[in-house]
Amino acid sequence: MRSLIFALLATPALAETPMTGVEFEAYVEGRTLSFGTLGNPNYGVEKYLPNRQVIWSREPGQCVDGVWYEQGEDICFLYEHDPEPKCWRTYRTENGIRAEFTNRPGQSAIFETVDSPDALICPGPDLLG
Repeated sequence: MRSLIFALLATPALAETPMTGVEFEAYVEGRTLSFGTLGNPNYGVEKYLPNRQVIWSREPGQCVDGVWYEQGEDICFLYEHDPEPKCWRTYRTENGIRAEFTNRPGQSAIFETVDSPDALICPGPDLLG
C-alpha cells in the first residue's frame, strides 16, 4: 500500500505542468526551503540567493555553493566540486514544491517541507549579509 501511495505522489497528473525558470525563481528567491522524501523527511535544505545562486546542505555545517538554471522543462543545479548537473522537474502544489529527479527518472522525488530562514547552518560568513 505504501509503495502505491508513493507512486501516486511521485507521478505527476496529466494536467500538471512543470514550473518554468521564471516561475521557479519567483517562488524560491530569497527563501530557505527544506525538502524531504517519503522515507526521509530531512532530505536537505537549500537557500536561494539572488542571481540564481544557491547553498545546499544535507547536514548541518556541511554546505555547498551552487547555481541553478533552466534546461528544457527541468531546473538544474550545478554545485562546486561536482561536474554533473542535478536536474529536477519541479511542480508547484498546494503544499509547495514537488520535484522529480530527471537524471535517473523514477528514482527520486522530493517535497518541500519547511520554509525557514533558520534551517540552514553553514560555517563562515553569511552570504546575504
